[in-house]
Amino acid sequence: MPSLKSAPRNTSGMADRVFWYQLHVFQICVWVFCTLPCLALVIYFFPKLAVFFAGGPQRSSMAVIKVVVIAVPIVLLFVALLYLALLLGAVLNVLVVRVLIRELRVPEARSLLLQFYSDPRWLYQHPGTKNFPWWISLWGGMGKNPRLNRWAATLTAGMISLVYGADSRPPA
Repeated sequence: MPSLKSAPRNTSGMADRVFWYQLHVFQICVWVFCTLPCLALVIYFFPKLAVFFAGGPQRSSMAVIKVVVIAVPIVLLFVALLYLALLLGAVLNVLVVRVLIRELRVPEARSLLLQFYSDPRWLYQHPGTKNFPWWISLWGGMGKNPRLNRWAATLTAGMISLVYGADSRPPA
């Protein structure tokens, strides 16, 4: 796959519309497939956790073990759901753009949809996230997670070929 950062950025009104649709699809996917299920799990398990922490010896080492036993799987589940939500967003954003922006045609669709992954507004959505490690920057932008950004761009490129047809593939 060619480097996404080397292409000059298209700043037309159409490119801006495509960017905002893509960004909103990603944000909706994160909310629906990651944040809300995690909140539901926390609410569901909260009474059970209160009982778990109330019983047994209450030494500091046991409290640390209990927190690790509970917190680590919850954090890993949240990160896994976030990865899956972002990858699903990469697939859905092509479909949404195809349905909502009918005037976007094959030649420019590929470049407009793929320039999203090198856009600073996507890479660093919130001020200050450039200094966070990659695993925290998931919530503030994709700038320090190039692997996930590359996976999402690859999925988007595949969906472009599928949705817009074989003519949208880059020349070999």
